[in-house]
Amino acid sequence: MTQSYNILLNHIRDIVLFINRDDGRIFDANAVAESAYGYSRKELMKLTIRDLRAAGAENIVGDQMNEADAGGIFFETQHRRKDGSIFPVEVSSQGADINARRILVSVIRDITERKRAEEMLSAERNFLNAVLDIAGALVVVLDRKGRIVRFNKACEKKTGYTSAEVAGKVLWDFLLTEYEKPGVIETFKRIEAGQFPSEYENYWIARSGELVLISWSNTALLSPDGAVEYIVGTGVDITERKRIEESLRESELHYRTLFDSIDEGFCIIEMIFDENLNPVDYRFLETNPSFDKQTGLIDAKGKRMRDLVPMHEEHWFEIYGRIALTGQSARFQNRAEQLQRWYDVYAFRFGRPENRQVAVLFYDITQRKQAEEALLKSRDELELRVQERTAELKQRSAQLARLTSELALTEERERRRLAEILHDHLQQLLVGVRLSLDTLSGHVAPDKKHALDTARKLLADSIQTSRSITAEL
Repeated sequence: MTQSYNILLNHIRDIVLFINRDDGRIFDANAVAESAYGYSRKELMKLTIRDLRAAGAENIVGDQMNEADAGGIFFETQHRRKDGSIFPVEVSSQGADINARRILVSVIRDITERKRAEEMLSAERNFLNAVLDIAGALVVVLDRKGRIVRFNKACEKKTGYTSAEVAGKVLWDFLLTEYEKPGVIETFKRIEAGQFPSEYENYWIARSGELVLISWSNTALLSPDGAVEYIVGTGVDITERKRIEESLRESELHYRTLFDSIDEGFCIIEMIFDENLNPVDYRFLETNPSFDKQTGLIDAKGKRMRDLVPMHEEHWFEIYGRIALTGQSARFQNRAEQLQRWYDVYAFRFGRPENRQVAVLFYDITQRKQAEEALLKSRDELELRVQERTAELKQRSAQLARLTSELALTEERERRRLAEILHDHLQQLLVGVRLSLDTLSGHVAPDKKHALDTARKLLADSIQTSRSITAEL
């Protein structure tokens, strides 16, 4: 019996201590105890169980011994080695009687590795929980029946439900629309065969009633026998993205409608430079229907300008090249001699600078330019005619001035001649007549005297009148 006891004691992997019930002194220990504590068997037999406890853990030894003696005890604590290092242990202690002696038999297991593994597992679990909770993506873990096992912070924020509220609930009972519920239930029926979609989109109904469109990526966690045990779904809220995509589609439709209907020609070109960044050509990436009409170039998309119009003027390449490199837009009018057209152009860089693309909005103004040239020619002709007529009028004005001067001189000479006639002839004649009448007045009969006086008065008036006229002349 003693031999069997020794074999068992020395081959068991755990520490075994035999302890006096009264004072807690160790009276025997196995080889594992020697190795674990660093004490020899003799040294251990000089110690009490309290000497092996870590500081602060020895105060409850008495209560634990009483409990072990009464019916056995199982607990974890910390023991101290000979070198002072501390290690965790798991203790199973039981009271026993040997040779009328009450003792405690303690089987002690060093759980350092297990604690380390538990700590690592706990750290990993905490890390995983932290990652799941700070992740922007929605993460939900379901069992094979669709019950919620894990519901991260992003899910809580998006739905308004807490993890505690949804734990154990079947997902489709409250989060899915009636329209999508049958399809999801059918999907879970196929899980046992390992057939389920790895990616899909569906709507969740938030507590507020809001519909949230989520894009899911799923991963299956398998049991040791290969059956699907859990499904981990990682989702992204794409509600806003879908709205933006729809808005972009509408914008694209509006753009395409405008692109196809405007009268102006429009094209997007890709500039081609040599190794010194000198523009040498450009390729048409996009053209609208009016482009053909405005340029006369058919099916230009994808082709180079040099291939379509080999002698196209250099200034077009220089302007577009500068816009592609600097990003500075330009509005200008220029003639395309080879196309025999004038254009009003607005050009600007399109897209990222490294793409070296330029968008060109232009209009054929050839007819307007021709009208302007005709108007300019008419204006020049009119100015010439005005100059000719002005010169002619100036000449006639000079002639008229000369005639006016000559007429004035003629009038002056005529006045002088008339004045001389009145003064030298008429007045002298009238004075002579008056003298003759004065001479006759003494020889006129009384009955004729009145007539003579009247004649003399009229003659005096005539002399006065002639003198006034002479003065005016």
